[in-house]
Amino acid sequence: MSLTAEKELEFHGAIPITTTTSEFHGAIPITTTTSELHGAITITTTTSESHGAITIITTTSELHGAITITTTTSESHGAITITTTTSEIHGATPITITTSEFHGAITITTTTSEFHGATPITTTTSEFHGATPITITTSESHGAITITTTTSEIHGATPITITSSEFHGAITITTTTSEIHGATPITITTSEFHGAITITTTTSEFHGAITITTTTSESHGAITITTTTSEIHGAITITTTTSEFHGAITITTTNIESHGAITITTTTTESHGAITITTTTITSADRCYHLL
Repeated sequence: MSLTAEKELEFHGAIPITTTTSEFHGAIPITTTTSELHGAITITTTTSESHGAITIITTTSELHGAITITTTTSESHGAITITTTTSEIHGATPITITTSEFHGAITITTTTSEFHGATPITTTTSEFHGATPITITTSESHGAITITTTTSEIHGATPITITSSEFHGAITITTTTSEIHGATPITITTSEFHGAITITTTTSEFHGAITITTTTSESHGAITITTTTSEIHGAITITTTTSEFHGAITITTTNIESHGAITITTTTTESHGAITITTTTITSADRCYHLL
């Protein structure tokens, strides 16, 4: 076990690091490097019957807030890697991971520059055997990025990637899965975006892949994407690309007993209006279909 904390110039806070292990056969290296930091860094890891490695690395410069990272594992055989790099950030970046019977790897990477908000990331897994990499990169952002994923009996991967530049809004992503064996990659790329992007996906007994990709440039509106699936074995692909977009795009899909693929693509340039797309698919024993 290796713990390293470097208190550098103008550090007025506290860096408490707490690790509690039971039947743990791996390594927990924790490394923090701070410069001109006036807040507190709190890292807490609790493991039980774990055989892997937990690696947490935080590097801060001119940070006046708090970095809180909490990991709790039970019967875990994989590795959890959390890396945060901040520069001139005045907010808080709490990351919370809770796993039970976890055999894979969770990788979370956040890189911020001149960020004044908060990026809380929360993942809760149960009987999860895959990987959940989450990557956030921000530059000159003043908002908050909130990512919440809850999985149960999932054997795939849920990578979420956010890249923003001069972003002043909030990005909220919420995914809830149950008995899903595929992958749900969500990718957001923004430039000079001052609005809010909200993506919510809820899946149950889903064995395919959900891919949501939004790319915005000089946009001032809001993009809201909501997908709800139950017993779907196909793929849902939603792609939105905007440039100089000042309106709102709302996409809603609801699928029950659906085994096909839904593909929604919107591309706008110099558009100032609103795009609303709603699809509802119901396939039951009597083969009833509804499409709005």
